[in-house]
Amino acid sequence: MKLSVNVDHIATLRQVRGGHDPNLMDAIEEVLGAGAHGITVHLRQDLRHIQPEDLMMIRSNFKIPLNIELAAHTNLNPLLEYIIPSMVTLVPEKPSEITTEGGLQIDDDPSSLKFAIRTLKERGVRSSLFVDPNPSIIQRAISLQPDAIEINTNLYSLQSLGTVRFFECLEEIKKSAGVIRGKGIKVLAGHGLNRHNVPAISTISGIEELNIGHSIVARSLYVGLSEAVKEIIAQLP
Repeated sequence: MKLSVNVDHIATLRQVRGGHDPNLMDAIEEVLGAGAHGITVHLRQDLRHIQPEDLMMIRSNFKIPLNIELAAHTNLNPLLEYIIPSMVTLVPEKPSEITTEGGLQIDDDPSSLKFAIRTLKERGVRSSLFVDPNPSIIQRAISLQPDAIEINTNLYSLQSLGTVRFFECLEEIKKSAGVIRGKGIKVLAGHGLNRHNVPAISTISGIEELNIGHSIVARSLYVGLSEAVKEIIAQLP
């Protein structure tokens, strides 16, 4: 199981004051040096953290898997003229939200998702859909034939460890991963994961990669960025 670190909140801190501190390039070097497999960023339409020039910097300086999260209705062509990421993850996006509030509602605009997936395939970029571990939604996501599906682990992450609901949510994720994997689609998972709830998720053999950001950046205030990454990696199979 691999770890892709989302560095959005490092950029958020930088944007609060402007300038270059904390330096995103230095942070990425430290994250990768600690053993992370790749980097994830969310290029939001309001540009509240990651900026277009950040994508250029990452692609120019690091030969690592780069996963860019984008709103499902984004016009991909302007981005792909300048940046060819390893993967684009299509996510729902609301201007007023603090963070992504849930998975894609596939039935809202399936034609746009199909078009985006086709566009990415033509450019040689893998596609991923961020969805809740709901059986019907998972089936509809599979029908669009993306390269990967990222299971939203937010509801699981909100549960107290060891409670009945915690294990129910874990089982929902496990079943979803099995269905996705059975169709030959790569399984990812992320949202709200931290060093406390990752051990249980790491027992799900079908999940190939976790995307974790906020908890790593928050933890780094106490132990440093490198150690915060290593704490997660140490718990992965």
